Amino acid sequence: MEKANQQSGEYLREYPKGRHTQEAVDRVPVVLNSVMDNLEGVPDILAEFHPTERCGELHAELDPLLAAVNAATAARKPEAARAIDRFARLCR
Repeated sequence: MEKANQQSGEYLREYPKGRHTQEAVDRVPVVLNSVMDNLEGVPDILAEFHPTERCGELHAELDPLLAAVNAATAARKPEAARAIDRFARLCR
């Protein structure tokens, strides 16, 4: 999550209407869905996630990334938002 926020999120915060905005938005679901797919493939690792202990740091990366995606002028924002939501569901 931190890597996605640093890479795509940082670009989108700096250049929400930039030349590579769509590419940055498109990268979010590719990275996040790949990670979540891997985690779901190993339920024992995913079971080690304790929401009461980890949701604060997860949302510290998720929330600014989602805000950056939402502020961007990109056509495929819903795909990125759904990928972010897959992680947010760990805290519900």
